This record gives sequence, C-alpha cells and structure tokens, in this order.
Amino acid sequence: MWDHESQRIGKQRCTPVGYVLHGFSDLLGFVAIICLFGVSFYLVYAVIRGHFALGMLWLLAIPFAIAIVGNVIHSYSWHLADKRNFEYDYEKCISTWVDDCGNQQSYKYSDDADKPDQSDLQ
Repeated sequence: MWDHESQRIGKQRCTPVGYVLHGFSDLLGFVAIICLFGVSFYLVYAVIRGHFALGMLWLLAIPFAIAIVGNVIHSYSWHLADKRNFEYDYEKCISTWVDDCGNQQSYKYSDDADKPDQSDLQ
C-alpha cells in the first residue's frame, strides 16, 4: 500500500524494475490469501466427506510459502530503490532519488488540476 501518489510515482520513476517487482509482490500476497481460504475450505470439505488425513495439513504451507516469496520480492524492490537513495518525505509528500547520472531527482504529485505534475523540484 502506498502512502501517497508521490511515493508510488516517485518509486516508478526511480526504479521501474523495482516498481514492477513491488506490484508483483502485491499480487503474490493476494494469491496467498486466496490460497489460504481455498486450502482451508478444501480441508474442511475433506473432513466433512471423511477423506481427511493428517498428511493433508502440509497443504497449509503453500499459501505461507507464496507469502514469504512475495515478502522477499517486496524487500528486494525496496532494496533497488535504496540503491538510488530513494527517500519519501511524509510531511511534504515529495519523493527524491539519485538518477544514473548522479543528479538528484524529485517528484511531487499535484492535486491541483490546473497545474501539471512537478517532476523536477529542487
């Protein structure tokens, strides 16, 4: 979850690969939740039908494994942003980072419809 559009778009401009990985990790988290519910319902169904065996409990490890992989990918996406000194100012809602040339870049999302987004604040 993003705190502000400035943070989201700032990370996207800072590290496009990290931004895609962040989105993929969020998707994996959603899949893990769905799998957890699915496996739980399946186990309850197996109990009702009388086909439950204790060995089936290992199925509960699948959603947790997916969630762990998602957390690792999420952490790596922020590691990529940290390599570019990505910082987000929560009070001013400004994202800053250093680009490939060593220049400091900033981004602030403009809520005012008359003004364009300010992409290079200094």
